[in-house]
Amino acid sequence: MLYIKNMVFDKKKYYREYYKKNREKYLGYIKKYQNSEKGKKKIIEYMKEYNQRPEVKERNNKRLREYYKNSDYRKNYFKDWNRKNYKGERRKKLLISQRKRYENRTPEEKEKYLEIQRDRSKNNKEYNAKRIKKWRKNNPKKVRAHKLSVNIKLKESCEFCGSMDNLNKHHPDYSKPLLVVTLCKICHSKEHRIQI
Repeated sequence: MLYIKNMVFDKKKYYREYYKKNREKYLGYIKKYQNSEKGKKKIIEYMKEYNQRPEVKERNNKRLREYYKNSDYRKNYFKDWNRKNYKGERRKKLLISQRKRYENRTPEEKEKYLEIQRDRSKNNKEYNAKRIKKWRKNNPKKVRAHKLSVNIKLKESCEFCGSMDNLNKHHPDYSKPLLVVTLCKICHSKEHRIQI
């Protein structure tokens, strides 16, 4: 406590008020420090030291024990998390960010990504078969539309861009299975993105 001419000066109160006024300024300084190389190194060192503390280790181990004890707890936890984070506008934003990341890759990176996916599909045939069964169970309208539209012939070119390669059948409405549009692979994927 500081005394100025018979008045009590509360240091804590003064600094709280000062911080409230200049909060944005301080946050700017903190962000600059965190983004600098010196700041990053110090943060990494502190986190290593922090994670080695016995109290922190105990707390983390306790959480892990609770998590791995109950398989029901895990399932419910992930269900709740998905309900919160993968619905509505947030889901759309996530999908858009994922697409942007994929589009910004170089052709070599894209090829590597596709190779990894092909290897996964070859190695996990049973898993893929289960996924297909589940999808067919959950989407009977789509399955019916695909079966009925087998005999419908494709047009010579894409109806949107006019390209002749990689043509697919697209159902604008699955309740009308015989209404089919001929699209190339790129336009087909774009059309489905709009519907999400």
